[in-house]
Amino acid sequence: MLSTFLGWLPSVLFLISCGKNKECNGISNQINLYFTLPVKTSPVKDTFNIGDTIWIEQEFSNSLKNSQNGKYYTLNNFDFNAGFSLIDLNKVGSIAITNPKIIVYEGSKSGESSTDISYKYENNTYKYKAAFITQQAGLYMLEFATTRSNGTGSITGVTQCKHEYYAFTFYNSNQGNCNYPFLKNSVDEFYQKRSEDAFNNAGSYAFYVK
Repeated sequence: MLSTFLGWLPSVLFLISCGKNKECNGISNQINLYFTLPVKTSPVKDTFNIGDTIWIEQEFSNSLKNSQNGKYYTLNNFDFNAGFSLIDLNKVGSIAITNPKIIVYEGSKSGESSTDISYKYENNTYKYKAAFITQQAGLYMLEFATTRSNGTGSITGVTQCKHEYYAFTFYNSNQGNCNYPFLKNSVDEFYQKRSEDAFNNAGSYAFYVK
């Protein structure tokens, strides 16, 4: 009986191994991972006064759903390489506000303008909370992005695939009240023509400061 079991063992291990790696794509041993990260901006207003505070908050589990296959993956202490930009829609050329006043309450500051997002990771949850203090009048847009595009399963621990390709979008909980129509008032044709899907997938929020 023991010799029979030992004879089956290699086949059993092979099947288990294949089962674990079946999500990896063929010979290239790769997987596409598409995740959406939630964002909350508050208060929900069209117009702010100079000196007002716009709160930027994120909180999400380390278990994220991959929209490509509907499965959940665990991202522990993951480096998202995330950040946000405050675009000056009164100028042409995708110009961000220089040295915006950002105060970080959860997470930590990084980057020259403190707009790189360094999450606080605790109890399997990622958190970030910051205050943007408005300093100049005009029309502006807040948008989010990541520069994380790839990884290796043996290093990230997210999958067992050799090649991991990442794409992140952002979902603003105020979606529908994020003032997408304001982009038509930008002096930059690039933003005038931006689609609502592109606006929403960047967790964007447009606002006036007077």
